[in-house]
Amino acid sequence: MSPTILPSTKRDQRLDFLRGLALVTIFVNHVPGTALENFTSRNFGFSDAAEAFVLMSGIAAAFAYTKATKSSIREGLFKSSARALKLYGVHILITLIAIASVVSVSALVGNDGMLAKNNMDVVMESPWAAALGIVTFGHQLGYFNILPLYCVLILTAPLMIVLALRAPLRFLAASAALWFVAGLTHANFPNYPTDGGWFLDPLSWQFVFAIGVVIGVSQKDCRSFAPFYPAVFGVAVAYLVAACAAVQLSLWDYIAFPSLPEVLFGFNKMYLTLPRLLHVLALAYVIVHIGATAKAANAAWTVPLRFLGSNSLAVFATGSVLCIALQALRIAYPSNGMEDIVMLSAGLGVQFLAAGWDDVSAAIRDRTQTLRFA
Repeated sequence: MSPTILPSTKRDQRLDFLRGLALVTIFVNHVPGTALENFTSRNFGFSDAAEAFVLMSGIAAAFAYTKATKSSIREGLFKSSARALKLYGVHILITLIAIASVVSVSALVGNDGMLAKNNMDVVMESPWAAALGIVTFGHQLGYFNILPLYCVLILTAPLMIVLALRAPLRFLAASAALWFVAGLTHANFPNYPTDGGWFLDPLSWQFVFAIGVVIGVSQKDCRSFAPFYPAVFGVAVAYLVAACAAVQLSLWDYIAFPSLPEVLFGFNKMYLTLPRLLHVLALAYVIVHIGATAKAANAAWTVPLRFLGSNSLAVFATGSVLCIALQALRIAYPSNGMEDIVMLSAGLGVQFLAAGWDDVSAAIRDRTQTLRFA
Protein backbone atom coordinates (compact mmCIF):
# COMPACT_ATOMS: atom_id res chain seq x y z
CA MET A 1 0.00 0.00 0.00
CA SER A 2 2.86 2.30 -0.76
CA PRO A 3 4.31 4.09 -3.78
CA THR A 4 7.72 2.62 -2.93
CA ILE A 5 7.84 -1.01 -1.82
CA LEU A 6 10.43 -1.71 0.86
CA PRO A 7 12.39 -4.95 1.01
CA SER A 8 10.69 -7.38 3.37
CA THR A 9 13.75 -7.37 5.65
CA LYS A 10 13.72 -3.60 6.22
CA ARG A 11 11.63 -1.99 8.95
CA ASP A 12 9.09 0.47 7.59
CA GLN A 13 9.65 3.72 9.47
CA ARG A 14 6.22 4.98 8.43
CA LEU A 15 4.51 2.30 10.51
CA ASP A 16 6.40 3.23 13.68
CA PHE A 17 5.88 6.94 13.01
CA LEU A 18 2.13 6.64 12.42
CA ARG A 19 1.65 4.19 15.28
CA GLY A 20 3.47 6.58 17.61
CA LEU A 21 1.23 9.41 16.45
CA ALA A 22 -1.84 7.23 17.08
CA LEU A 23 -0.63 6.37 20.59
CA VAL A 24 -0.20 10.05 21.47
CA THR A 25 -3.68 10.78 20.10
CA ILE A 26 -5.23 7.91 22.06
CA PHE A 27 -3.62 9.17 25.27
CA VAL A 28 -4.93 12.71 24.75
CA ASN A 29 -8.42 11.43 23.90
CA HIS A 30 -8.45 9.18 26.96
CA VAL A 31 -8.14 12.20 29.27
CA PRO A 32 -11.36 13.86 28.10
CA GLY A 33 -12.05 17.54 28.57
CA THR A 34 -8.51 18.84 28.11
CA ALA A 35 -7.67 21.73 25.82
CA LEU A 36 -5.64 19.49 23.47
CA GLU A 37 -8.54 17.10 22.89
CA ASN A 38 -10.11 19.58 20.46
CA PHE A 39 -7.18 19.11 18.08
CA THR A 40 -7.13 15.32 17.78
CA SER A 41 -8.21 13.47 14.66
CA ARG A 42 -11.69 12.50 15.83
CA ASN A 43 -12.72 16.17 15.63
CA PHE A 44 -12.03 16.19 11.89
CA GLY A 45 -13.65 13.00 10.63
CA PHE A 46 -15.78 9.97 11.39
CA SER A 47 -13.01 7.69 12.69
CA ASP A 48 -10.47 8.18 15.44
CA ALA A 49 -7.10 6.78 16.46
CA ALA A 50 -8.59 3.40 17.48
CA GLU A 51 -9.47 2.45 13.89
CA ALA A 52 -6.04 3.53 12.69
CA PHE A 53 -4.32 1.62 15.48
CA VAL A 54 -6.17 -1.63 14.69
CA LEU A 55 -5.46 -1.25 10.96
CA MET A 56 -1.75 -0.77 11.69
CA SER A 57 -1.85 -3.67 14.15
CA GLY A 58 -3.00 -5.91 11.31
CA ILE A 59 -0.10 -4.71 9.17
CA ALA A 60 2.34 -5.25 12.04
CA ALA A 61 0.94 -8.75 12.69
CA ALA A 62 1.57 -9.67 9.07
CA PHE A 63 5.12 -8.34 9.32
CA ALA A 64 5.68 -10.35 12.51
CA TYR A 65 4.12 -13.72 11.60
CA THR A 66 4.14 -14.14 7.82
CA LYS A 67 7.59 -15.75 7.70
CA ALA A 68 6.79 -18.18 10.53
CA THR A 69 3.37 -18.98 9.08
CA LYS A 70 4.86 -19.71 5.66
CA SER A 71 7.23 -22.14 7.32
CA SER A 72 4.49 -23.82 9.38
CA ILE A 73 1.02 -22.77 10.43
CA ARG A 74 1.77 -24.40 13.77
CA GLU A 75 4.79 -22.15 14.27
CA GLY A 76 2.77 -19.10 13.37
CA LEU A 77 0.02 -20.04 15.81
CA PHE A 78 2.58 -20.72 18.53
CA LYS A 79 4.13 -17.27 18.14
CA SER A 80 0.80 -15.45 17.94
CA SER A 81 -0.52 -17.37 20.97
CA ALA A 82 2.56 -16.38 22.97
CA ARG A 83 1.94 -12.76 22.02
CA ALA A 84 -1.76 -13.03 22.91
CA LEU A 85 -0.85 -14.50 26.31
CA LYS A 86 1.46 -11.56 26.93
CA LEU A 87 -1.28 -9.13 25.92
CA TYR A 88 -3.69 -10.89 28.28
CA GLY A 89 -1.25 -10.61 31.17
CA VAL A 90 -0.60 -6.94 30.47
CA HIS A 91 -4.33 -6.20 30.27
CA ILE A 92 -5.06 -7.87 33.61
CA LEU A 93 -2.11 -6.10 35.24
CA ILE A 94 -2.99 -2.61 34.04
CA THR A 95 -6.66 -3.15 34.91
CA LEU A 96 -5.70 -3.98 38.51
CA ILE A 97 -3.31 -1.02 38.66
CA ALA A 98 -6.02 1.28 37.27
CA ILE A 99 -8.53 0.14 39.89
CA ALA A 100 -5.96 0.60 42.65
CA SER A 101 -4.98 4.05 41.33
CA VAL A 102 -8.58 5.29 41.17
CA VAL A 103 -9.33 4.03 44.68
CA SER A 104 -6.10 5.59 45.98
CA VAL A 105 -6.60 8.95 44.29
CA SER A 106 -10.24 9.05 45.40
CA ALA A 107 -9.21 8.39 49.00
CA LEU A 108 -6.39 10.95 48.93
CA VAL A 109 -8.44 13.78 47.46
CA GLY A 110 -11.69 12.87 49.18
CA ASN A 111 -13.67 12.65 45.93
CA ASP A 112 -15.44 9.45 44.89
CA GLY A 113 -16.54 10.74 41.49
CA MET A 114 -14.37 8.33 39.48
CA LEU A 115 -15.67 5.29 41.37
CA ALA A 116 -18.94 5.57 39.45
CA LYS A 117 -17.35 6.07 36.02
CA ASN A 118 -15.79 3.84 33.36
CA ASN A 119 -17.46 0.65 34.67
CA MET A 120 -15.76 1.08 38.05
CA ASP A 121 -19.13 0.98 39.84
CA VAL A 122 -19.54 -2.74 39.11
CA VAL A 123 -16.12 -3.42 40.65
CA MET A 124 -17.11 -1.54 43.80
CA GLU A 125 -20.60 -3.06 44.11
CA SER A 126 -19.93 -6.67 42.99
CA PRO A 127 -16.16 -7.26 43.27
CA TRP A 128 -16.19 -11.05 42.87
CA ALA A 129 -18.49 -11.02 39.84
CA ALA A 130 -16.46 -8.16 38.36
CA ALA A 131 -13.23 -10.09 38.97
CA LEU A 132 -14.59 -13.06 37.02
CA GLY A 133 -15.66 -10.69 34.27
CA ILE A 134 -12.25 -9.04 34.15
CA VAL A 135 -10.27 -12.29 33.80
CA THR A 136 -12.64 -13.53 31.07
CA PHE A 137 -12.74 -10.16 29.25
CA GLY A 138 -16.46 -9.97 30.00
CA HIS A 139 -15.99 -6.81 32.05
CA GLN A 140 -13.76 -4.11 30.63
CA LEU A 141 -13.08 -0.74 32.20
CA GLY A 142 -13.79 2.28 30.06
CA TYR A 143 -10.77 3.12 27.89
CA PHE A 144 -9.42 -0.43 28.42
CA ASN A 145 -11.14 -2.01 25.43
CA ILE A 146 -8.40 -2.21 22.80
CA LEU A 147 -6.17 -4.88 24.33
CA PRO A 148 -8.98 -7.48 24.71
CA LEU A 149 -9.91 -6.88 21.07
CA TYR A 150 -6.27 -7.09 19.97
CA CYS A 151 -5.77 -10.26 22.00
CA VAL A 152 -8.60 -11.99 20.13
CA LEU A 153 -7.45 -10.72 16.75
CA ILE A 154 -3.80 -11.65 17.22
CA LEU A 155 -4.81 -15.25 17.95
CA THR A 156 -6.39 -15.44 14.50
CA ALA A 157 -3.57 -13.61 12.69
CA PRO A 158 -1.77 -16.74 11.32
CA LEU A 159 -5.04 -18.09 9.90
CA MET A 160 -5.71 -14.71 8.31
CA ILE A 161 -2.19 -14.69 6.88
CA VAL A 162 -2.69 -18.12 5.30
CA LEU A 163 -5.92 -16.95 3.65
CA ALA A 164 -4.33 -13.65 2.60
CA LEU A 165 -1.48 -15.54 0.93
CA ARG A 166 -3.76 -17.94 -0.95
CA ALA A 167 -6.73 -15.79 -1.96
CA PRO A 168 -6.62 -12.24 -0.57
CA LEU A 169 -9.73 -10.95 -2.33
CA ARG A 170 -11.88 -13.91 -1.32
CA PHE A 171 -10.54 -13.65 2.20
CA LEU A 172 -11.50 -9.96 2.37
CA ALA A 173 -14.93 -10.76 0.93
CA ALA A 174 -15.53 -13.33 3.68
CA SER A 175 -14.27 -10.89 6.31
CA ALA A 176 -16.57 -8.16 4.94
CA ALA A 177 -19.53 -10.56 5.05
CA LEU A 178 -18.86 -11.30 8.73
CA TRP A 179 -18.51 -7.57 9.43
CA PHE A 180 -21.83 -6.85 7.69
CA VAL A 181 -23.77 -9.64 9.44
CA ALA A 182 -22.37 -8.67 12.85
CA GLY A 183 -23.30 -5.03 12.31
CA LEU A 184 -26.74 -5.90 10.96
CA THR A 185 -27.64 -8.34 13.75
CA HIS A 186 -25.54 -6.76 16.52
CA ALA A 187 -23.84 -10.09 17.15
CA ASN A 188 -21.13 -9.52 19.72
CA PHE A 189 -19.08 -11.14 22.48
CA PRO A 190 -21.10 -11.00 25.74
CA ASN A 191 -20.38 -8.89 28.80
CA TYR A 192 -20.38 -10.21 32.36
CA PRO A 193 -21.71 -9.42 34.92
CA THR A 194 -23.45 -6.56 33.12
CA ASP A 195 -25.64 -6.95 30.04
CA GLY A 196 -24.67 -6.09 26.49
CA GLY A 197 -21.53 -6.78 24.49
CA TRP A 198 -17.96 -5.63 24.07
CA PHE A 199 -17.46 -1.94 23.38
CA LEU A 200 -15.34 -2.90 20.34
CA ASP A 201 -17.07 -5.89 18.78
CA PRO A 202 -14.40 -8.35 17.54
CA LEU A 203 -16.78 -9.75 14.90
CA SER A 204 -16.97 -6.27 13.36
CA TRP A 205 -13.47 -4.97 14.02
CA GLN A 206 -11.83 -8.05 12.52
CA PHE A 207 -12.52 -6.54 9.10
CA VAL A 208 -10.18 -3.56 9.46
CA PHE A 209 -7.57 -5.84 11.06
CA ALA A 210 -7.93 -8.25 8.11
CA ILE A 211 -7.39 -5.39 5.66
CA GLY A 212 -4.21 -4.56 7.55
CA VAL A 213 -3.08 -8.20 7.35
CA VAL A 214 -3.56 -8.26 3.57
CA ILE A 215 -1.62 -5.00 3.23
CA GLY A 216 1.18 -6.36 5.41
CA VAL A 217 1.38 -9.69 3.57
CA SER A 218 1.57 -7.86 0.26
CA GLN A 219 4.33 -5.64 1.60
CA LYS A 220 6.29 -8.66 2.85
CA ASP A 221 6.10 -10.11 -0.67
CA CYS A 222 7.27 -6.77 -2.11
CA ARG A 223 3.89 -6.10 -3.71
CA SER A 224 1.56 -3.13 -3.44
CA PHE A 225 -1.98 -4.09 -2.44
CA ALA A 226 -3.45 -0.65 -3.12
CA PRO A 227 -1.24 1.18 -5.65
CA PHE A 228 -1.71 4.83 -6.46
CA TYR A 229 -4.58 5.75 -8.79
CA PRO A 230 -5.34 9.47 -9.25
CA ALA A 231 -9.11 8.89 -9.36
CA VAL A 232 -9.11 6.81 -6.16
CA PHE A 233 -6.87 9.37 -4.46
CA GLY A 234 -9.24 12.16 -5.48
CA VAL A 235 -12.30 10.31 -4.17
CA ALA A 236 -10.50 9.59 -0.89
CA VAL A 237 -9.58 13.26 -0.45
CA ALA A 238 -13.15 14.33 -1.25
CA TYR A 239 -14.53 11.90 1.34
CA LEU A 240 -12.13 13.16 3.99
CA VAL A 241 -13.10 16.78 3.27
CA ALA A 242 -16.81 15.93 3.41
CA ALA A 243 -16.39 14.04 6.68
CA CYS A 244 -14.42 16.91 8.19
CA ALA A 245 -17.13 19.39 7.17
CA ALA A 246 -19.87 17.15 8.61
CA VAL A 247 -18.13 16.93 11.99
CA GLN A 248 -16.92 20.53 12.22
CA LEU A 249 -20.26 22.01 11.12
CA SER A 250 -22.36 19.51 13.12
CA LEU A 251 -24.30 18.34 10.08
CA TRP A 252 -25.44 15.11 11.76
CA ASP A 253 -29.14 15.84 11.20
CA TYR A 254 -28.52 16.01 7.47
CA ILE A 255 -26.48 12.81 7.15
CA ALA A 256 -28.30 10.59 9.66
CA PHE A 257 -30.68 7.97 8.23
CA PRO A 258 -32.18 6.15 11.25
CA SER A 259 -34.58 4.11 9.09
CA LEU A 260 -31.69 2.54 7.12
CA PRO A 261 -29.29 -0.18 8.37
CA GLU A 262 -26.98 1.29 10.99
CA VAL A 263 -24.02 -0.77 9.80
CA LEU A 264 -24.11 1.06 6.47
CA PHE A 265 -25.33 4.53 7.43
CA GLY A 266 -24.66 4.94 11.16
CA PHE A 267 -21.68 6.07 13.21
CA ASN A 268 -21.67 3.44 15.95
CA LYS A 269 -18.09 2.75 16.99
CA MET A 270 -18.98 -0.61 18.54
CA TYR A 271 -19.73 -2.16 15.15
CA LEU A 272 -17.28 -0.12 13.06
CA THR A 273 -20.02 1.17 10.78
CA LEU A 274 -19.32 1.92 7.13
CA PRO A 275 -18.77 5.70 7.40
CA ARG A 276 -16.09 5.12 10.07
CA LEU A 277 -14.51 2.26 8.11
CA LEU A 278 -14.39 4.22 4.87
CA HIS A 279 -12.92 7.20 6.69
CA VAL A 280 -9.95 5.31 8.15
CA LEU A 281 -9.30 3.57 4.82
CA ALA A 282 -9.48 6.86 2.90
CA LEU A 283 -7.17 8.46 5.44
CA ALA A 284 -4.69 5.59 5.17
CA TYR A 285 -4.75 5.68 1.36
CA VAL A 286 -4.06 9.41 1.26
CA ILE A 287 -1.38 9.34 3.95
CA VAL A 288 0.69 6.56 2.39
CA HIS A 289 0.51 8.08 -1.08
CA ILE A 290 1.82 11.54 -0.27
CA GLY A 291 5.55 12.08 -0.24
CA ALA A 292 5.41 14.13 2.96
CA THR A 293 4.60 11.00 4.97
CA ALA A 294 7.79 9.18 4.01
CA LYS A 295 9.84 12.33 4.59
CA ALA A 296 8.31 12.91 8.00
CA ALA A 297 8.69 9.27 8.99
CA ASN A 298 12.43 9.43 8.30
CA ALA A 299 13.06 12.93 9.64
CA ALA A 300 15.04 13.63 12.79
CA TRP A 301 12.13 15.42 14.48
CA THR A 302 9.95 12.29 14.36
CA VAL A 303 12.45 10.08 16.18
CA PRO A 304 10.45 10.41 19.45
CA LEU A 305 7.24 9.30 17.71
CA ARG A 306 8.99 6.37 16.05
CA PHE A 307 10.44 5.40 19.41
CA LEU A 308 6.95 5.31 20.92
CA GLY A 309 5.58 3.39 17.95
CA SER A 310 8.29 0.74 18.10
CA ASN A 311 7.47 0.08 21.78
CA SER A 312 3.72 0.33 21.42
CA LEU A 313 2.61 -2.19 24.05
CA ALA A 314 4.61 -0.63 26.88
CA VAL A 315 3.50 2.85 25.82
CA PHE A 316 -0.17 1.95 25.48
CA ALA A 317 -0.24 0.07 28.80
CA THR A 318 1.43 2.93 30.66
CA GLY A 319 -0.79 5.52 29.00
CA SER A 320 -3.93 3.57 29.90
CA VAL A 321 -3.07 3.55 33.60
CA LEU A 322 -2.06 7.21 33.53
CA CYS A 323 -5.21 8.35 31.77
CA ILE A 324 -7.45 6.79 34.44
CA ALA A 325 -5.41 8.32 37.27
CA LEU A 326 -5.41 11.72 35.53
CA GLN A 327 -9.17 11.54 35.02
CA ALA A 328 -9.59 11.01 38.76
CA LEU A 329 -7.32 13.98 39.50
CA ARG A 330 -9.15 16.25 37.06
CA ILE A 331 -12.49 15.46 38.73
CA ALA A 332 -11.08 16.59 42.07
CA TYR A 333 -9.01 19.47 40.67
CA PRO A 334 -10.40 20.89 37.40
CA SER A 335 -7.58 22.19 35.24
CA ASN A 336 -7.20 24.99 32.69
CA GLY A 337 -5.48 24.98 29.30
CA MET A 338 -1.89 25.44 30.48
CA GLU A 339 -2.31 22.93 33.30
CA ASP A 340 -3.70 20.43 30.79
CA ILE A 341 -0.62 20.82 28.61
CA VAL A 342 1.73 20.35 31.57
CA MET A 343 -0.24 17.33 32.81
CA LEU A 344 -0.37 15.60 29.42
CA SER A 345 3.29 16.41 28.73
CA ALA A 346 4.27 14.80 32.03
CA GLY A 347 2.18 11.77 31.12
CA LEU A 348 3.90 11.46 27.76
CA GLY A 349 7.25 11.78 29.52
CA VAL A 350 6.39 8.78 31.69
CA GLN A 351 5.44 6.86 28.54
CA PHE A 352 8.84 7.65 27.04
CA LEU A 353 10.45 6.21 30.16
CA ALA A 354 8.33 3.09 29.79
CA ALA A 355 9.36 2.78 26.13
CA GLY A 356 13.01 3.17 27.12
CA TRP A 357 12.69 0.52 29.80
CA ASP A 358 11.05 -1.82 27.28
CA ASP A 359 13.86 -1.18 24.80
CA VAL A 360 16.57 -1.84 27.36
CA SER A 361 14.83 -4.96 28.66
CA ALA A 362 14.52 -6.35 25.15
CA ALA A 363 18.21 -5.69 24.48
CA ILE A 364 19.18 -7.45 27.71
CA ARG A 365 17.00 -10.45 26.86
CA ASP A 366 18.50 -10.68 23.37
CA ARG A 367 22.02 -10.41 24.79
CA THR A 368 21.30 -13.09 27.38
CA GLN A 369 19.91 -15.48 24.76
CA THR A 370 22.93 -14.87 22.53
CA LEU A 371 25.33 -15.68 25.37
CA ARG A 372 23.29 -18.74 26.33
CA PHE A 373 23.49 -20.29 22.87
CA ALA A 374 27.00 -19.10 22.01
